[in-house]
Amino acid sequence: MLQSEFEDISDIFGVEGLERLANLELPHKDSVMLAMFLNELELYAEQHDQLEREINIAASNDEDCKLLMTIPGIGPFVAVTIKARIRRHNKVRGQEKACIICWGCTEGEQFRRLCVISQPGR
Repeated sequence: MLQSEFEDISDIFGVEGLERLANLELPHKDSVMLAMFLNELELYAEQHDQLEREINIAASNDEDCKLLMTIPGIGPFVAVTIKARIRRHNKVRGQEKACIICWGCTEGEQFRRLCVISQPGR
């Protein structure tokens, strides 16, 4: 019964799927629980969007992150994460310069790219 109502939907948590979930005819107790879960899911989605906006702003205002984002496959989230990781590592070791080796695959072969993202005196 329930499964047949969602056969034509590829993503039950997409807009149409969530709408159908919210409008399901269920026993009162189940309907209340489902409504609570759907509200919680909406709250998480809003918080996720806010965090994503904050990370995008942080990355776009940081020169090191901008440089990192020139590497294919590195977006704002990864760039901010790498920068935070390097900063923490350098504080422990007292280094003034940080280097990263980025590994990837091209047609089965490994390649490496070295990026200096922080130079002494910067």
